[in-house]
Amino acid sequence: MINIIKLVTDQSDKQIVLKTVVSFFVITCLIVLLGFCIKNLLSEENLLFTTSEYLEETPVTITSKTDPSGKLVILTHGFAGSTEFMRALAVALSRDGHIVIRFDFLGHGKHKIPFSGDVKSKNGPTRQFVRQLNQVINGYKERYNRSKAVLIGHSMASDIIIRATQGRDDIESVIAISSYTDEIPKNDFPNLLVINGEWEKGLTKKTLELFNKIGIDNPKIDKLYGDILGNNARKTIVIPGADHVGILYAKKTQLEILNWTSSSKEKFERKTNRIGVWALGVFGSLFLIGLFLSTFLEKNSKENFTISIARYMVFSFATIIFLPLFLTKFSGEFLRFPVHNHIFNTFLFITILWVLISPVFMKEKWLHALSLKLFGCLTVYYLFGLGLILNYYVSTYYVSVGRIEIFLILLIVTIPVCLIIQVLYETLIRGVLLANLFKVTIVCSLIFSIYLNPSDLFLLAYAVLLFVAFFLVFGFLSNIINNKVRSFISIGMANGVMLSLTFSSAIPIYLP
Repeated sequence: MINIIKLVTDQSDKQIVLKTVVSFFVITCLIVLLGFCIKNLLSEENLLFTTSEYLEETPVTITSKTDPSGKLVILTHGFAGSTEFMRALAVALSRDGHIVIRFDFLGHGKHKIPFSGDVKSKNGPTRQFVRQLNQVINGYKERYNRSKAVLIGHSMASDIIIRATQGRDDIESVIAISSYTDEIPKNDFPNLLVINGEWEKGLTKKTLELFNKIGIDNPKIDKLYGDILGNNARKTIVIPGADHVGILYAKKTQLEILNWTSSSKEKFERKTNRIGVWALGVFGSLFLIGLFLSTFLEKNSKENFTISIARYMVFSFATIIFLPLFLTKFSGEFLRFPVHNHIFNTFLFITILWVLISPVFMKEKWLHALSLKLFGCLTVYYLFGLGLILNYYVSTYYVSVGRIEIFLILLIVTIPVCLIIQVLYETLIRGVLLANLFKVTIVCSLIFSIYLNPSDLFLLAYAVLLFVAFFLVFGFLSNIINNKVRSFISIGMANGVMLSLTFSSAIPIYLP
């Protein structure tokens, strides 16, 4: 018997050692990959200079060579985006000698002034965005002594740049990416290139209909109509394998834009970049390093809280149906922006409902699940690791001065909600299922709120996407770590901080 026990123990020790060695080897490989991706990512902008400034209240980013001799190019981001979305295109154009201007629209990115009005009306935010774009064009044409400019816009901005061009005679070319505009260009409209992704079939169809309306019978993809030198060229192309976001990082998108904006016939392969690939490599490496580092953490036992399924069902029903109806009549004004304020009220009343109904019976002593060291390390890792890549290569993720108040107020409710999620993971029966059903409950509640008040709360649709994406990335990694350490309070607090940061930085600020 003693020999059998010793044999089992030896085998167990060997498995632990083997697992440790494998994890250490994988982490080492990931660190090498991380360094390789960082090196290549930074090298993409060699010999380029990027500066940030303000044109009145508008945050502006300028990228160019030391002695740019090319055209003035204005890059505009799509709805709920920011200047960082356009970074890869800015680098490609700057390498070709152009002066590239990016800026944040009202309420987006680092812009502290909200956009306002009826989003369905041409006299609402659309007019504000067009006015802002015209201000940027005029300001930088004068600064760089350029008589004309090239306008490039993604998604929503494709509509904005076309509308802005209609009233000007100093636009050399317009490039609409993922275009969905209903504005019909006039006969004297300058060169127009429309680029859609392969996965954007609806937008491609809409573009062909637009070309038909401007007098091109039975328009074809990838066929040039008119003459570029005659300033009446029209063309639409499709980027293989590209979606609504990936199209901004695709090499073919860069090549098509460089060919369209340049008067030379040179090959532009060397001026394209792989910023999207390297940024994804850095993000993925950091994510996997965190995943494998968790294998070295000391494993603790699960709390095994008991739960009343009946009470949980009552809570879910009240959250999905009753809460949105209740908030249409009774909601506090804690933030002046309707969507952020609605998120605060929803999360606040979810917390109150949870306390009142108390579906989970927790043990009296659970403070052992709080580790300030783990909370601090995890928050720093999320904030300055994964968050850094998101902020500089995807979209603004760090809160600007004008959004600090939103971040701090949302913290009051995002931390309790994330704690509830972690408590559900610790329940004795079907913890993973119940925690994910809780997230679905929140999503359904927010969607029902949009249905009840779409004019003021349409941005909640984007909040739902952010909520889901957050828990697919940050939430997933947090749960892997929690499965080892069982420090559900620390994990919930870290998730709460990052969720508040996500909502406050990424959701545009809007006033009806």
